[in-house]
Amino acid sequence: MKPRGRATIRRAPWVLFLACAAMVCRAGLGFSENVSLTVEQTGPRSNRVEGVFTVDASSATVWKVLTDYSRMPVFVAGMKKSKVVERAGDSLLLQQVASGKFLFFSRAVQVLLEVREHPENEITFDDISHKDFTSYHGSWRIEGSPPGELVVYSLQSTRKFAVPGFIAKKIFKKNAENLLLDVRNEILRRAKNLVVQ
Repeated sequence: MKPRGRATIRRAPWVLFLACAAMVCRAGLGFSENVSLTVEQTGPRSNRVEGVFTVDASSATVWKVLTDYSRMPVFVAGMKKSKVVERAGDSLLLQQVASGKFLFFSRAVQVLLEVREHPENEITFDDISHKDFTSYHGSWRIEGSPPGELVVYSLQSTRKFAVPGFIAKKIFKKNAENLLLDVRNEILRRAKNLVVQ
């Protein structure tokens, strides 16, 4: 199913993802040996982020966390708002507001994501508001990695707001680190609760 205008749901992931795409920042966190991250500046205002972590949990548990859009502000530190505006099957519109800061730079950003879900496999997202970004798109992918799961996060973005390139790269790196850690910790928390039950 392809996009058919604003009145209908567009097919396309999360962020903060976010998911996340999302601008998240929290001090004092380090990386575990199960998480890796690369950040590349691809243009004057463009960055590419690739992150991976492993987690001892089922794909179903990972999926439930990645698609728990309305509760993201509870377990993702910098997420201020995450609301499903419209939904049709495996496609949805997701409005998110997040904040990030590095040294004396502080910024709140807004995205309206076209999200497309491929259950327990992949979530893709694309910002259609273009309020703070000229382009903002990426994905979350779940891959079997016994005894747990491998979770892969990618984001490519071009921002409208002016921040020196080296500062922007540090902000994106810190935000992505914290996003991955927050999501991984929530997956582990839920997996542990399932074992206890």
